Amino acid sequence: MSPLAVVALVIGLQLGSALFLLPSELAPYGSLSALSWCLSGLGALSLSFIFIALSKCDKALGGPSVYVEKAFGLRAGFYVAWTYWVISWISAIPYLLLSVKALDQILPWPLSLLQEMMLIGVILSSITHLNLKGAVIAGRGEIVFTLLKIIPWICIPVILMLEYGFPKWVLPSAISTPLGLNKAMVITFWGFVGFEATTTITHCLRHPARVLPWALVLGTLCVICIYFFNTWVLMGVMPLKALMQDPNPYGTLFEKMWGPGGRILCALLATITCIGTLNSWILTCGQVISVAAKSNVLPQCFGSQSKIVHKNFGVWLTFYVMLITTWVIQALNFEKTLALLVEFCCAVFIGVYFVCLVSLLWLVSKKRIRLAFWMWPVCGISFLFCVGSLWDISGILWLGAGVIVASAWLMEFVSTLILPYKLFSIFPLKEKKISGSPVGKDRDLG
Repeated sequence: MSPLAVVALVIGLQLGSALFLLPSELAPYGSLSALSWCLSGLGALSLSFIFIALSKCDKALGGPSVYVEKAFGLRAGFYVAWTYWVISWISAIPYLLLSVKALDQILPWPLSLLQEMMLIGVILSSITHLNLKGAVIAGRGEIVFTLLKIIPWICIPVILMLEYGFPKWVLPSAISTPLGLNKAMVITFWGFVGFEATTTITHCLRHPARVLPWALVLGTLCVICIYFFNTWVLMGVMPLKALMQDPNPYGTLFEKMWGPGGRILCALLATITCIGTLNSWILTCGQVISVAAKSNVLPQCFGSQSKIVHKNFGVWLTFYVMLITTWVIQALNFEKTLALLVEFCCAVFIGVYFVCLVSLLWLVSKKRIRLAFWMWPVCGISFLFCVGSLWDISGILWLGAGVIVASAWLMEFVSTLILPYKLFSIFPLKEKKISGSPVGKDRDLG
């Protein structure tokens, strides 16, 4: 993949449904929500540096499962790989559902439940087919999708300011500033989930040590700016009470400016944004499976080149579990399920980030990675951010995360029953180092 495709992937993974899902939830916090994007973005940037540091431990492969395996062994790597893969395809479901909902507003007739399910299958199979062409081809598609997303979201705040004037700074009256910032920050972090997934394509890059750091930082900074300016302008030009009750504020504003065609234009923008982000996540899911299988922390069949199992078994498995799960959610009450699904995904991702941070500190304590002095405050910021975010998670979300871990344990248990079939067993060989460069003792960050 080219450096431009990597930056596009970093932006594409983060810039998505948050622009449509979160405005009504952030409305009670007023203009503080714009500041919360900066704070949650600071947390995302600090975690980006954590993953940049971890990428030093293996130049051939990357990703959370690889880094945890380096620190704590194959079994820990397996649990992280399984959790990360499951939560990656689960987090892609909101984008698929939102794209179908947006298309429903564009089409001249209302879609039935059966038609919506068929449309879900068409969108998902098309993007999966693109990603089966390989990371390079999918990366070129990612550049196109990212440009189609970035350009409108740069123009929208400018258009709104020209139409409604310079936005006012609106503070909430019922919530104190520190409390409002903290609550809004937890909500807005959903917009940055996925930045770390770029490390899973390390093996697709010619110079990962040079490309990954600046791509992660530059891409995340671009996303912070887009989120900040769009939220600041929206909160300033639309009354907060109206915003709280409007699930599609941009559509309402566009309709006031350009009539019914404005709402259709907003739906088209939502479709492009969500499908582009969906492409990023499916690309990531495929790379997560490939890397984990190569490093022996997932069953070999997931990345098998064997004649017994199709070489894209893992990608097709992701396709089918995503398709079935999305159909089930669509058959249920979509509106009530989506918000809980987003919060759940965010919580599990932060948990994975925290485990990766602990892995980095462990590798540093064993003198297998050396950190520059300036990285220690970054580690402190990352630690406070993860702990502060996890502190507010409800019990039902902890239960859901426990189900994912329990499913990993069940898979490990079942695999022991078919241990002779090495293709399907989780730990077919004794623990060994991941194929790739060994963990060096003299690698510095900084």
